[in-house]
Amino acid sequence: MAAHLLKFPFPFKAWLTISNDPDNTCVNAWHQLNDFIFSECNLPWANSIFVSNHNLNIPDQVNLTNHPFISSQPTDSLHTWGDYVHAGRRGFSREDAEEAIEIIEKHQIQPRVWVDHSRFSGNLINNSQLGQTPFHKDGSGTAYKNHEYTLDLVKKVGIAYVWNGHLTQTIGQGRPLTWGEYLRRFNKLNLRKYLRIMGPGELLNNYLIQPRTFEDGNKLYVFPRYGTWREAHIEALPSLINQTKLEELIRCEGAMIAYTHLGKTIEKKFELSEPVKDVFRMIRKNLDEKRINFSSVSVLLDYTVLSTHIQIKDHHIHFMPDEIRFPELSISDLTPHTFSFKVSDPDAISCFIGENPIPFKLTKESDNIVSIRF
Repeated sequence: MAAHLLKFPFPFKAWLTISNDPDNTCVNAWHQLNDFIFSECNLPWANSIFVSNHNLNIPDQVNLTNHPFISSQPTDSLHTWGDYVHAGRRGFSREDAEEAIEIIEKHQIQPRVWVDHSRFSGNLINNSQLGQTPFHKDGSGTAYKNHEYTLDLVKKVGIAYVWNGHLTQTIGQGRPLTWGEYLRRFNKLNLRKYLRIMGPGELLNNYLIQPRTFEDGNKLYVFPRYGTWREAHIEALPSLINQTKLEELIRCEGAMIAYTHLGKTIEKKFELSEPVKDVFRMIRKNLDEKRINFSSVSVLLDYTVLSTHIQIKDHHIHFMPDEIRFPELSISDLTPHTFSFKVSDPDAISCFIGENPIPFKLTKESDNIVSIRF
């Protein structure tokens, strides 16, 4: 019997991450969140940043330009090149993205994830597609250079994953839907409106990531997030993530990319409440008990790409590059991850990148399950 890849590293039955947007996060909120999530709970996570802030309505938002100390926190996501919404006379152009890249590189941040922001003109998908469109044509067919186009720079800086602009309310992304879940999607939403916003493919699909070719010909992965627009603030975190939902996530053996704004509060003063702290304590507990894996968004998506492209020949495991995130593959790309397999003969396991053999560490989890690390 050939080796069979388990969906998640043994013994985890589900995977959770949080995709946080930094909107409204002030210095006080950033420190409270940083101290609790990273210092007290010691969670293996990475945050999202604005590179700069030009929002006249929220002038105290933390951003890398004005608050370089935020680079001390693990970061894997860009909430666009900065907050240019409600910026008065301050518009956005490609030169701003080039300056943002210099700041990112200065702080040695290597982003992998891009999330569009509100009605930012340089968005790739959500509310604007100017960010992926090199040229604009007017009604007469005359082409003009689009100065908000930056998708080539997004890819150059190392980003491989882009939020697709959609939210799902299905617990467990990246798994087949049941007929009951299909019917609930029909019943909960006006079908015509749903198809106009989401498209027929979104109605029938429950993917975690999928490749997409953009207007300029670049190919990246896109992913949806779990949650609702109304509950995307920190007071609603106990509703977004709770033990009942996590038990359902385990039952369906799915992944969840939860969407929120941890620094955004309905109240005027930010205070990290005990119910919110309990959410992170609960995540830590499930991680320690090896029931639900928890990581940054990029680690989950990297694992998904790597595991999807594994080729198994008997007990020979071949890790293969993909076209987008790993056009070339090295052992260092595999090092952050654990891959578990159901096998009939653990001693027969061998590992390769392509056709080249590579060293590995094998742990026998049970009589017929092994985990491989590098």
